[in-house]
Amino acid sequence: MAWAPPFWLRRLDLVREEYAQAPEPEMTPEHRFRLASELMVFALSSLRRQAEEDGCSVSELLFMYERATARMRARAA
Repeated sequence: MAWAPPFWLRRLDLVREEYAQAPEPEMTPEHRFRLASELMVFALSSLRRQAEEDGCSVSELLFMYERATARMRARAA
């Protein structure tokens, strides 16, 4: 079965465009740090779970994401 990037990776351009148009929220440095930490924990646990589901290591999964992103960028260019 061919590997396909997850939906959120295929549509990152939409997220970037939406974020670029949104006003920047006012946050304290502490809140920004807490938010960044929560996002990193979520990302790492999601990567670990996805790697286990795909039967590979996290580093192999990241390499597959990198290759898929490069292919998508090449198609867009």
